Amino acid sequence: MKIGFIGTGNMNSAIINGLVASGFDPHRIVITNRTMAKTDQFKHLNVEIVGSSELVIDSCELIVLGMKPDGYEPWLEQHDISGKKIISIGAGITSEFMERYTSDFVITMPNTPSHLRLGSTLIAESPAVTAEVIDIFQAIGNVHIIPEQDFDVYTLITGCSPAYFFSFVANMSDVLKTQYNLDSQLVNQMLVEVLAGSAAMLSKNPDPHQLCDNVCSPGGITIEVVNQLNKELPDMFKRGFEAAIARTNQLKSDK
Repeated sequence: MKIGFIGTGNMNSAIINGLVASGFDPHRIVITNRTMAKTDQFKHLNVEIVGSSELVIDSCELIVLGMKPDGYEPWLEQHDISGKKIISIGAGITSEFMERYTSDFVITMPNTPSHLRLGSTLIAESPAVTAEVIDIFQAIGNVHIIPEQDFDVYTLITGCSPAYFFSFVANMSDVLKTQYNLDSQLVNQMLVEVLAGSAAMLSKNPDPHQLCDNVCSPGGITIEVVNQLNKELPDMFKRGFEAAIARTNQLKSDK
């Protein structure tokens, strides 16, 4: 079976690179992009690069749509996908929408750590979720099959939260470097080390409140920072999640 990729944006790039790194035969991967120059980064992988969506459709049994959500409708209107299994990775793409074009589709949401085969991919429950589909995403990390009605909220965790962590680190790093004139490279190295170690601790003890308490000695310095964070973060996340769900609903209503 050949797998086709329409578009080479961040998510499709993560899947392509992750599959090849996992040992998937690159000759079974066919890719195209509207701007063909953006496919140059994949030449060293020995995947097949073609000049149009039609050529991907002709040669592949399974096709991953990696365009932006607002590009799904025009693409599907313009292409005959009869007999092909379609994988959606776009935010706001629903079964109700996909059923206008095909009955053989899978709704998914991978995340960018898939580049390192450390991904966490959501797959909406459906009869179209075959072993081949699961294998693709297990090659780039973990897979979670969930009811579609829960998809939007879980996407806030798997699809979106890498950016939360990156933003948190970026802001902490910027303050440390500008306010205290610390060495930029050393700050970044330390933050990466601390994040990796903290993630490992969470994997052993999945109670973040307890782990936080273990670090915060009464009357110590850590508790001073944590108290300030706890004043702001809960409301910030609440408002952020509400805005994200509202945007998802808007994307759905636009289709």
